[in-house]
Amino acid sequence: MNYDLSDGMNTIRENHSSSKNQKNHSSKQMKDSGVEWIGEIPAHWEVVRLKYISTVQSGVTLGKSYTGQNLPTYPYLRVANVQAGYFNLDDLAEIKLPKHIAEKYFVRVDDILVTEGGDLDKLGRGTVWKGEIDNCLHQNHVFAVRINKEVVSPEYASMLMESDYGRKYFTNTANKTTNLASTNSTKLGNFPLIVPPISEQQEISAYVDESSSKLVTAISCKQKEIEKLKEYKATIINSAVTGKIKVQL
Repeated sequence: MNYDLSDGMNTIRENHSSSKNQKNHSSKQMKDSGVEWIGEIPAHWEVVRLKYISTVQSGVTLGKSYTGQNLPTYPYLRVANVQAGYFNLDDLAEIKLPKHIAEKYFVRVDDILVTEGGDLDKLGRGTVWKGEIDNCLHQNHVFAVRINKEVVSPEYASMLMESDYGRKYFTNTANKTTNLASTNSTKLGNFPLIVPPISEQQEISAYVDESSSKLVTAISCKQKEIEKLKEYKATIINSAVTGKIKVQL
């Protein structure tokens, strides 16, 4: 699911403007973000390139052979495992590597995993690793972004990348061929993060999570209704073609 952070940002702006702990004249000040598709942001927010507050770790390249017996086996994340906002760990591949090589590609708790691309839906998608599997690596088509958590919350940064704002950045800067699109570590590092104070990042994340949860619940309810209607339709068809109901034209 792609997030629209604009509602969350607007909510925080309104809360910030009405806060008794802030002066009204300063809380309403806005400034140009310098990002065309965002426009103005609150004056106390910043726009920072990702590379200045993080490291981007490339993943293990497949196909290399290593000599030696009894090499340890490690699970690793492929593009298919890294979805938009969650991990699909049902089908994890494994690789045998010397330990000192594997250690270079370990995924750490709070790393933001971001996919390089392929089909457009695989471009720059990702989420935050929470240590779901021990000693897990990532393939070279998946980047691990290790962010300075004193400046930006990993959850907020990942949500920003998955938002319409983030999708526009990756789409506009992608290397494109027919039906394919990809990014690289340089372009990922140049991602312009909109950075409110940490407390406001947490408020925005909580707002978006709550709103998204309500939407997921609503969608689930509608899907159940659709399934019931499909079952009802099938019952009507079955009854009609087997003569169990009288059809009048």
